[in-house]
Amino acid sequence: MASHLGFLAIDAKLRAVPCRDAAELWKALPEMSGQLPPEEGTDPVLLAFGDPLFVRRFAPALIASVARNSPSTHVHLHVFGTNGHGLPEILPDHDRVSVTWESCDHDAMGTPQRIRFYQSMRFVRLAQLLERSRRAFLAVDIDSLVQQDLNRYDHLWNGVDVGLIPRFELLDPGKRILAAAVFAAPTPAGRRFFQRVSARLLPHLLGAPYTEKLDQRCLYLTLHHDSTGVRVAPLPMSLAAISPEDAIILSFRGERKDNHPGLPETERSITAA
Repeated sequence: MASHLGFLAIDAKLRAVPCRDAAELWKALPEMSGQLPPEEGTDPVLLAFGDPLFVRRFAPALIASVARNSPSTHVHLHVFGTNGHGLPEILPDHDRVSVTWESCDHDAMGTPQRIRFYQSMRFVRLAQLLERSRRAFLAVDIDSLVQQDLNRYDHLWNGVDVGLIPRFELLDPGKRILAAAVFAAPTPAGRRFFQRVSARLLPHLLGAPYTEKLDQRCLYLTLHHDSTGVRVAPLPMSLAAISPEDAIILSFRGERKDNHPGLPETERSITAA
């Protein structure tokens, strides 16, 4: 709770006296390049984010799991910190995969700061993808594996603007929304919700002290304070399950990455270091 109270104090100051105009913050971001998902299709696009290292380690297994278990699902990857060169070599040839990327260099950041940046920036980019695409997105961690056909679960997000995995029983507000699986619809309310999440995130990312679980704190506060008129559905934990039993999507978040079946032994030793 202490970390959340500290976050709230920083957040209140940023919102009361904005350090930079919101339009300036958006202009400070690198341009997104690449190909958007196809416009046709009513099922959600499975969306994942990562830097080139994480894309190389985990994206092939994610794509293979979709091809095996949910073959009609389109996968979209957004890659941080690349100009796009080399991506075809590390991704399997699959006609249901599209990729966008941005050039950015955050190597000078410490590891916690860099992780926070990528974890949070993915929802800023999600807001932009929603604006530019007509497709809905199911954003998942890149180390996830799809275990079942996602088309069987349309009832989870039909007729809603936003889908979130709630954990309201937890004391820390930074854990009350699990960001490992988030649904976003290209409706006016869905777009507005994620624009508001982004408006909370960007001042922290581009000029405020480090806060852990920044993405989940901003998702929770937006849900709690700025979701009037937004149709929000509670998503089941099976979309980010840590056990294969009854998992729709299996998550290897946190230290579980060390046991990801897509990693060779040499890669596992790097991840665990």
